[in-house]
Amino acid sequence: MHTDNSFIQGQENMKFLVKANSNKEYNDFLFNQVNIKDVKLVSLLNILSPFIYLINVTVTFVFILFNFFSSLFSYRWKVNKTEYENFDELYLFFINHFKDRCKAAKFYENSRYWIISPAIDYKKYDLDGKIIVDYHHYLTKKDAFIIMWSSVIFLIEFVWKVRSLCLIHKIWDFYEVKYSLKRIGKNSTLYFANQSDKYALLFDKLDSKSKVLFQHGIVANWGKLPYQLNNVDKFYAMSKGTWQDAYSNLFANSPSLFIMEPTIKLQEIPTEEFSVLIVAEISYIDIEKIILNELSKDNSIKVYLKKHPALVNDGSYRQLEKQYGFQYIKDKKFPQVDFVISYYSTLAYEYLAYDIPVYMYMTKEEFDAKEMMVRLNICKENKKKFLNKVDKDN
Repeated sequence: MHTDNSFIQGQENMKFLVKANSNKEYNDFLFNQVNIKDVKLVSLLNILSPFIYLINVTVTFVFILFNFFSSLFSYRWKVNKTEYENFDELYLFFINHFKDRCKAAKFYENSRYWIISPAIDYKKYDLDGKIIVDYHHYLTKKDAFIIMWSSVIFLIEFVWKVRSLCLIHKIWDFYEVKYSLKRIGKNSTLYFANQSDKYALLFDKLDSKSKVLFQHGIVANWGKLPYQLNNVDKFYAMSKGTWQDAYSNLFANSPSLFIMEPTIKLQEIPTEEFSVLIVAEISYIDIEKIILNELSKDNSIKVYLKKHPALVNDGSYRQLEKQYGFQYIKDKKFPQVDFVISYYSTLAYEYLAYDIPVYMYMTKEEFDAKEMMVRLNICKENKKKFLNKVDKDN
């Protein structure tokens, strides 16, 4: 697919990252993310997907018209250049972990101007002392016509080329951000962390003084992304273990590389039992059931499980919690465990940065329960020897 539309390009990158070769495979991934796993229901939804898609397109068109007429009353007639020429740096808060990444790269304290995604409730975050720039303030009534036209053209292109299920009703917000930043970001350095999604690709294309990217997540070594970043000047990677795949598969150019500090703080846990954290992702729940079954054979192991923050419906994990009795972590807590078991995740590398042993698998086929338990038992034995030595010394 060849398109200049960053929204569509971001969708193609997502399909690549979840290894979906067809719309049906991608739809199955989306259903899985909201914990719709019943085979009959998934089959029914796949049969109904053309109708769901048609409703999605129709509702989006209505959204476009509604937002257009609303904008004619809310946008200004003219924006004076003096209002936006002094933004030397703009921090684009378009993904939930952005503040953490800024802190890890040591930019947060000195940052001033922040632009917030329409999808993020920034009031949940402590941004005291930061100036929140409302990008709507820099749009004119003329822009309203341009945004409407761009949105309709996108809709036609989406129907013609893509035809998959995704949240296309966000297209108006997307173009508002685009045309606002075209104006206010020209003399600015842009800081963002979306990495490979529609907004990252949009920010990458904007004419600005320079661009700084904080690594948001893992870019698995499955090859170069269909749509890469071309204009990033500096890349702040999460750790020495995560930068190489991102560097080779995410960029078409060669930005300067820097390593951030860990973005998590470990919390001590009140137990001397051998503790294990399972970093969970709903796509790997079948593997996680095997892991839980293996760990349940040893009553001396304290098990923690942390779900992926993007998971909407966690019913499956609450059922597993009742069955296996692990400690279920749903918030931003990171226990200081003795051993971590994880899919190929950024959190696994965060724990490695603290020198905590990690058993990590990239694919379901790569997972080896025997190898996992061998490595876990070695760590368990080492902890036992260490505690015995401490007892003798005391």
